Amino acid sequence: MIDAPTESHVIKAGGPSRRHKPPVDPATLEHRNLRQGEFWRAVPAYRDVDEATFLDHLWQARHSVKTADELLETIKDLADPSFIADARDGFHRAPMSVRVSPYAIAAIDWNKPYSDPIRTQFIPVGSKLLRDHPRLTLDSLHELDDSPVPGLTHRYFDKALFLPLSTCPVYCRFCTR
Repeated sequence: MIDAPTESHVIKAGGPSRRHKPPVDPATLEHRNLRQGEFWRAVPAYRDVDEATFLDHLWQARHSVKTADELLETIKDLADPSFIADARDGFHRAPMSVRVSPYAIAAIDWNKPYSDPIRTQFIPVGSKLLRDHPRLTLDSLHELDDSPVPGLTHRYFDKALFLPLSTCPVYCRFCTR
């Protein structure tokens, strides 16, 4: 059951009141619980990487997977050869660049890569790619219309998307970019 907003959740900005959702209970934010232990050692390429190195963001950026060959070299025989062939086709046909951090690679369940949500998010497979929609454009979300200056998208009155970098640490298949 959702609690009714209290007076502290009402915003009056010179007009009618707008109600906002109450704060989220921090105990429900499971996505903030990072994996513990040396889980990355199951991936052949990371077997000898110590914790300090693996958790270093610069090391993560340098060792991100960007090609099917890099993926194959990273996971070696963790996945079925037919999956690797499908991923090779996916990398080749992907409409955008692919970049997957070692942390994400290590978090994938390589015993079931087709149903793993992290793999689905970051690693394209040819068998799942569809033809591009005929209305797809480079700026299909029309964000340039809402960008008063480069690096800032201001579509909603109370939110702005700030883009401090021109590259992402990972390229998500469902990114709004």
